[in-house]
Amino acid sequence: MEFIVTLLAGIPFPAPPTPLGWVVWALLLTILIFILVRQGANTQMNWGLFILLFVLIPATTLFIGLRFAAASARPLPGLPADAPGSALMIFSAIPWLLGGGMLGPIPAALLGAFAGLLRGAWDSYSLFSIVELAILAVWFSINMRQRYRTQAYTLLRQPVVGALLLIPIHALFYILNALFTQWGVDAILITARLDFAISNLGVVTLAFGGEMLIGGLFAQVISMAFPARWGSKQALQPSPGEKS
Repeated sequence: MEFIVTLLAGIPFPAPPTPLGWVVWALLLTILIFILVRQGANTQMNWGLFILLFVLIPATTLFIGLRFAAASARPLPGLPADAPGSALMIFSAIPWLLGGGMLGPIPAALLGAFAGLLRGAWDSYSLFSIVELAILAVWFSINMRQRYRTQAYTLLRQPVVGALLLIPIHALFYILNALFTQWGVDAILITARLDFAISNLGVVTLAFGGEMLIGGLFAQVISMAFPARWGSKQALQPSPGEKS
């Protein structure tokens, strides 16, 4: 484990998707847009807060963190020595988690996409991070703003729970990144890509999980300190499958 002052000390390497990866990327973007269209009315835009969170993203994403390493990690030709996504940037998740809880899905998507662009250049080395963090931010926002009344959904509205539930989704995205990102100039066999993803998945999940725990706890405190600004204020309603 290595302390990181800033990711800017490295070389930006925002690798594009492979030809097939662009199809996957476009499909994810289409799904994201469809969700945002459905969730448009669930937004409470506050431009002052949005701009503040947007400005904070470079500082929280690119500065102060830890780099994890695993002896069992497999290298991949054409990639920087550090495993993509192995940096735990301590405050990086806070702006887009707060945006999801306080502003709604559309602002959260914009904040997540901006954070993903920076992470894609200096940490994950993949443009998939743009749509990935946008989708995760929207998912978190929807969970914070759903108003189902059963205990399970009430627990899901807790920021720390909602943030931690993003960890397995991120793991799936990491495998997609490895399979469909154009790393290096030569073709890389799909088996080598999958072996690379699996061997690095542990440290990457540990790094992202740390960010979710820190960001979720911070969002939990904010949601308790400013309950009038957090989530939706609509009346509770029966959960899916529950009798009203």
